[in-house]
Amino acid sequence: MAAGVKISVRHELRALSRDLKRVHRKHVEPAARAALNRTGGSVRSVAVKEVARESGIKQKDVRGAVKLDKARKGGPLRAEIQGRGRPLNLIRFAARQLKKGVSAKPWNKKRVYGRGAFIDNDGRTVFKRTGAGRLPIRGMYGASIATELVRDAVAAAVRKQFGERWPVEFKRAFEQAMKRGLPRRKS
Repeated sequence: MAAGVKISVRHELRALSRDLKRVHRKHVEPAARAALNRTGGSVRSVAVKEVARESGIKQKDVRGAVKLDKARKGGPLRAEIQGRGRPLNLIRFAARQLKKGVSAKPWNKKRVYGRGAFIDNDGRTVFKRTGAGRLPIRGMYGASIATELVRDAVAAAVRKQFGERWPVEFKRAFEQAMKRGLPRRKS
């Protein structure tokens, strides 16, 4: 039998593990953060367009209410799209005063709100009388941007956009990070 030779790989595995952690911390996490933020921007654009198409709200109004919370260094690797705001008054849905009430297009469906519906407040609000007399009145509302963001059609478009953009953006960001150089091993 030949003389026994012992080879210790434990030391090399520890060093390799440290190197992999260093690569992850210095290259993978920043690349993932950058890719999430770029993907989040394109997903937000798709969400704005889809909410506007589904609800009948103008894109500029939706854009102001949909915010992108970006991934930050030291925080979780997460970018979120949030919709804010209450339901919008019917005046935002192409409302017009008619003899028999108010015509508006919430959710892109033209409807006539009759019996007691009127436009006032210098043309900025649609109201409805709730009693027999002039008062009391209440505002009339349509879609809410926050609610529209979670509807099936919008959520499906957002998932599709994320699935298409994330791999492309991560690959690009990771390749840029690797061009800057691998971390050097401390001896």
